[in-house]
Amino acid sequence: MIKEKRIIYNELCSELDGCTLCTFCKYADWVGDSCCDSYPECQHPVWAVTGKEEMLEPEQDCWGFRPGLPVRDIADIVGIILSNKWSEWSYQKVDGKIIVRGRINNA
Repeated sequence: MIKEKRIIYNELCSELDGCTLCTFCKYADWVGDSCCDSYPECQHPVWAVTGKEEMLEPEQDCWGFRPGLPVRDIADIVGIILSNKWSEWSYQKVDGKIIVRGRINNA
């Protein structure tokens, strides 16, 4: 995907604390124990993308990014998270539906 088309995805991610392009990339493989305690590992088929040792930082660009969902669905996910003021959240696609879960961390 060309850089200009990735801008909207980075903008949506910037609305959420700690969110990176990996969050919505179809090459991200989520590893972790629970819905809100997982992290993405890059499974991109091109070694130049997966060969990086560090994960993306928020607002950092990745030329290998490919959206796993349409931008309108990602915008809806971001809106749900923001409207609920969740500090920890996750989403998954189940039977054609997107399930968004989250919680407010009062720590």
